Amino acid sequence: MEELFCKLELKEKQFESKVEELSLIEKGVTDCLNEVQLKENHLDSLEQLIQECGKHLDSQEKSLQECSNGLEKKERKLEQWARELELKQQQINSIRKSTEEHTQTLEYTHANIATIPSSASNQSSINRDGRCLLLLMNEHLKRIALLSSEMSAHLKASSDPAELVLDAMEEFYPSNSAVDKMKFDFDLTVIRRSCILLLQELKRLSPQINHQVREKAIKLAADWKDKMTVAAENVLEVLGFLWLLTAFELTSTYDERELQSFLAVVTQPEDATDLSQALGIRNKAPGKRFYIYFS
Repeated sequence: MEELFCKLELKEKQFESKVEELSLIEKGVTDCLNEVQLKENHLDSLEQLIQECGKHLDSQEKSLQECSNGLEKKERKLEQWARELELKQQQINSIRKSTEEHTQTLEYTHANIATIPSSASNQSSINRDGRCLLLLMNEHLKRIALLSSEMSAHLKASSDPAELVLDAMEEFYPSNSAVDKMKFDFDLTVIRRSCILLLQELKRLSPQINHQVREKAIKLAADWKDKMTVAAENVLEVLGFLWLLTAFELTSTYDERELQSFLAVVTQPEDATDLSQALGIRNKAPGKRFYIYFS
């Protein structure tokens, strides 16, 4: 009996030992599970952080793409503006060249007329010179007609002929620095005659003038009026100012009496009649052609 009791006691101790061992194993497993859970939580946090970083990178990439597209659009727009400015400069240079040829042709005509003998001592010589004069005038009139056609074609081809002509008007009162840099061999008188020709042609075409260009023309007219000397010897300045008003439809912005006082400086009857009609202050009979004043 005692021996059986000893065996049971031994078995009990072994069992308790196994229970303690199982408890230790269970604790180890629990610790491992807790550690695994912590690592899973950490991994979840990392995954969430990575996702947020990915979204941020996607947003940054989208912003960069939008900026890149915006820069490309601006670059294309600048290139378009550069092409338009180059085309406009070419048109201005072409018109300037045509008007220069026109004014030089007329001056040459006047010079040739001045050299024709007026003495009645040699009738055959006068007749011969008269025929030469007629041929000379025919040739120059053909050139003038061709110039008018070319100038009209240039203005019609422009997307904004009014703005094109207004740009050319900056040369009417050039700054000292601009005068020093001029590479063409005609003086201010010729430039102003050319400007008046352009204004007359613009008036003849009468294109639609947008608000922005008209506002610029108003400012330019005010600037010209301040610089203008109203006197017979400065008739080109007066003519330029009056044609600027008519070409850009600015007559209503000035007093009629004041315009009449300017018009009184114009001594050539035909020029005065044309301007009176264009300004709408008197002699409104239609059908007259506009001519530039040359003296």
